[in-house]
Amino acid sequence: MIVSAQTVWRSERFSDEANRVPLAADWDMALKPHWESADKRWNVEGYAANLFKRDVENLVGVNLIARF
Repeated sequence: MIVSAQTVWRSERFSDEANRVPLAADWDMALKPHWESADKRWNVEGYAANLFKRDVENLVGVNLIARF
């Protein structure tokens, strides 16, 4: 099993080219666990993102790969 994590700090910035719509500074975090069976037939990966953002919903999911 492998678990990776990413944390990002974004300073104050703008969402448009004219610099008229400011975005506040914030943190963001993503987690991704990964597991693969010994025979490499099963692969499961989960993910969770936007964990520290207050104005955006969390993104959570699972990917399952089965090889025949």
